Amino acid sequence: MSEEVSAWVCSTLSRMPATLPWDDAVAEGFRVALQKLPDRVVRNAVARAIAIYRRRPTVAELLSLAADCAAGHHPSPSAAWKEVRHLLETRGLYCRRDPVRPNVYYEGTPTFSHRLIGEVVAAMGGWRSLCLTEVGLEALRAAFLRLYLEHEKMERARQWDALCASAAIPIPDEPVRPWAEVELSSLD
Repeated sequence: MSEEVSAWVCSTLSRMPATLPWDDAVAEGFRVALQKLPDRVVRNAVARAIAIYRRRPTVAELLSLAADCAAGHHPSPSAAWKEVRHLLETRGLYCRRDPVRPNVYYEGTPTFSHRLIGEVVAAMGGWRSLCLTEVGLEALRAAFLRLYLEHEKMERARQWDALCASAAIPIPDEPVRPWAEVELSSLD
């Protein structure tokens, strides 16, 4: 994250209502957590936080929004199923277009609008399996939607892990003492 975006983030978040007052320690926490993320992702995450939350988000909430922004747009489960159903009903097995003759199709897997749809179709046994199944469309729809939601969750988890790894907070050399110890030692 650039210095300009960092200043914008701190300025924006400092003006949001919160239970804890804004201070240098809070600002540093956000800076450290977001420092290695691309500017575009950070800006989008903060913009979404402003639209979603009535109060200042925590660092974890902001990272979660950043993971969603980094994952990019993918079709809703119903839109993904609509695309698959359309291809099942109109093309069937013959979905691979001939590169020379545009009106000729060969047996093969279609090119979907998003890779997540292709992953779900592959998880269901592949395009050929879907086309030749004896199961009705409603059962296929239910299985597709269930798998799509699972794959969506896995994709979000992958993005979250990648963001957390890239935004890793440096671990101090000496262990951090619990609050109770700090308070008791300050009394001596």
